[in-house]
Amino acid sequence: MSRRHPLLPLVCALVALLLPALVSAQENKRIAQGYLYIEPYQARFECLLDLRTVLDWLAIPGTRGDSLSPDSAAAVLEKAASLAGTWCVFRVEGGLAETRLAIHEFVGGEPGRTVPLPKGGAISVPGTMLGLMWECPLGAEPQSVQVAWQGFIDNVTLLPVS
Repeated sequence: MSRRHPLLPLVCALVALLLPALVSAQENKRIAQGYLYIEPYQARFECLLDLRTVLDWLAIPGTRGDSLSPDSAAAVLEKAASLAGTWCVFRVEGGLAETRLAIHEFVGGEPGRTVPLPKGGAISVPGTMLGLMWECPLGAEPQSVQVAWQGFIDNVTLLPVS
């Protein structure tokens, strides 16, 4: 006859409660991450999206493998930029502010430690992200800056922001 450890039910309950949250947090961190920077004279919002998720969403022919040809990579950047231009809107001092998509490029590394990938070459899909950055001009000491994000793509419902 085997004996159960008295803490086993408690451990099982904790695992059942915490595991879904941990898995969800890891998946969302891997899929999308945002960064907001507010400095004198400029605000920036940067978003990193897992490239595989972006490719599945854009459904551009020739982008299903583990690498993108230079032509396919250019098509992905062009289509993503055309769709992402209105995803981010800044409000400064209560009014709509000029917001522009300043950068759209492939990056390697991981959120918080990225490196731009060379332009014009083939892109390896695993471990690559699409990096987007919007800019907004500010005064020297803005009192109120708000960012509205409307960029959710299929199956991405959470954008952690640092």
